[in-house]
Amino acid sequence: MIRLILVFTLAASAFCDVLADAAWNAAVSGDWRTDSNWAGSVAPSPEGRTYITADDNGYTVTLGPGTGVKTKGITVKGKTSSSYNTLLDITGTGLVSDGAGVSVSYGMVKVGPGAELEVKNSSGSTVGLGGKIEIDGGTFVMTNGVTGKIGIGHNQWLPGGNPAFSIRSGRAFFRGSDTVLSFENYSLFSMTGGEMEIIDTSADRNAMILYTEGNNATTTFFSMSGDSVLRLPKGGTLNFGHGVSEFKDNARLSISSDNARNYLFFAPPFSSWNRKTTVNVSGNAEISAVNLNCVELGKSDLRVPGTSGELNVSGGRMELGLKTTLGAGIGRYKVNMSGGAIDFTGYGVRIGTPPYTPLYQTAAGAYVLANTTTVTVAGGTFSCSGEQSHYNTPRRQMWGFIVGAGLVGRTNVKLTSGWLDGRVNLQDGTVTNGCTLKMFGVGRGIGTMTQTGGRYVGDSAAYGGYGRNPDALVLGAFGGEGLYDMRGGESELRCPLFVGGVSLGKINRTDDDGMLPADTAGRAVGALKVSGGAMTVRYSSYVGYDGKGTIEVSGDGSLVFSDDLTLTNSVAGAATLKVALVGAAAPSFKIQGGLTVCADARLEVDADDFSGSDSWIKVIDVAGGRTGDFEPENIVLSGRGIIVQNRRGDNSGSIWLHREKGLRITVR
Repeated sequence: MIRLILVFTLAASAFCDVLADAAWNAAVSGDWRTDSNWAGSVAPSPEGRTYITADDNGYTVTLGPGTGVKTKGITVKGKTSSSYNTLLDITGTGLVSDGAGVSVSYGMVKVGPGAELEVKNSSGSTVGLGGKIEIDGGTFVMTNGVTGKIGIGHNQWLPGGNPAFSIRSGRAFFRGSDTVLSFENYSLFSMTGGEMEIIDTSADRNAMILYTEGNNATTTFFSMSGDSVLRLPKGGTLNFGHGVSEFKDNARLSISSDNARNYLFFAPPFSSWNRKTTVNVSGNAEISAVNLNCVELGKSDLRVPGTSGELNVSGGRMELGLKTTLGAGIGRYKVNMSGGAIDFTGYGVRIGTPPYTPLYQTAAGAYVLANTTTVTVAGGTFSCSGEQSHYNTPRRQMWGFIVGAGLVGRTNVKLTSGWLDGRVNLQDGTVTNGCTLKMFGVGRGIGTMTQTGGRYVGDSAAYGGYGRNPDALVLGAFGGEGLYDMRGGESELRCPLFVGGVSLGKINRTDDDGMLPADTAGRAVGALKVSGGAMTVRYSSYVGYDGKGTIEVSGDGSLVFSDDLTLTNSVAGAATLKVALVGAAAPSFKIQGGLTVCADARLEVDADDFSGSDSWIKVIDVAGGRTGDFEPENIVLSGRGIIVQNRRGDNSGSIWLHREKGLRITVR
């Protein structure tokens, strides 16, 4: 008898749970608060779930002002013929879904003025095909360890780019110990106003994932405009994946964190081949991720080749994290600036690099990498202030302004083959570089700076008083190849210059992490070419310090060294100076300090196209004296005349081209 009563009690309990569920009575619009609108006149209650599903026609269920309502879960499902045809419209009241979340497909849940929709104690809420949650004047809250998944497979076969989650005005809050927002596949996240805040109380989990595998490369899946604000005050991980994400008008994305596991990726970590992500920043939009541990444009998954990324900035401002990489992984990446500002305020930026934290490698911890990354500045400000780099960067880490960073990345990862190709094209605007390290072409990397206009400032001399030498600009470091090709504009290096290698001691580093490829001693190749514009170098500089370096001045270019210039002999043919005289005047090549010429240094002068009438032409103007001479066998002159290193009556150390006047007849 006792067993029979127990069985009856359990069956009755299950039966009551089913009866507690509420389902909309007919496919016609009506008021939530009218009991007869629900099947069997069973209105939603805290003990059961609520189902609003369409049969033949879409309809609207209105929950207006009055006492708040609580239910165990909400399902809104419309007809499959079109999106959003069934609507739950909440205004002026509260609705709590406690225990089973909110599921929406081919329908919409709208949170209007004065309303609050709270989802708690749920394993997740989903927006499926043709579905949307829209906040328009109200408040949406997810709490208590909720995993919220928004936009699973949204609009896969439907035309248009309708959003799966939209904030027009009002607020949205996500708080929990395991908060994961996943905007996947064909979904669109849209903010045209309002505020959204995501706090992961575990402080060690993803706060937001934007993973969009199914989109086309030109499909917008993330959009912030108007005066919208999205905040992650305790950090998290954001992945802006395949497709287009945009920040415009006065939109603001703010991520604050000191957690070492917080990242911002402009590319998903898991994807198929040949995927592209595009990020557009315009207007007065702001992206602030100052304290974020790592920001990457590129792939962390090294298994996937053929990927590409593009960051287009025409306005607004971006303040990026402690360690930022532009072009990480296998593929091609571009940054195009025509206005606005990008500022790297942390340890610095690497342009063309392995990922900071590779997720996957090939066997034996080795990988092959091919990467081309191009930054084009046609307007605006590209600034690497690197405030953290001067005080907090560990001496073993290679962070700063590094272009073509062919580094290892981790002690258990070896760059076995392949090269990284990083390029900066300065056409207009300003590139300011104040990081501790400024290197073009490092390790298995090629780094190129081409300047046709604008202004470049390498500014770190002010930090020379902190117990170390002023931080230098290095062209070609530790086996890499670096080139600064200046054709116009202005360039001021308030720091030393190394063309063709440098030592770890000179850049205040130890490389304890083994980030540099092995066997790089003496293999760096660097070149500085000035054929137009004006460059000034404020500190002592070196050519061929640990490899081969070349300085070439031609055309109407102007190159001024305010301090000493040393041509070293680290390897055979380590240092070369080239001067090309074109037209009626020689280019301006001045050394206001002293010139030191070590053994084996080369001098090449091209006067084939020189049309000037002077018999004495100053090829290199030295003010502070010269130590050493170029050996005759190391001087190459093309054109008429002879090279004179020690002109009578000139004790400056300058180097001259002497061409006798008069008619010269050569008989062969």
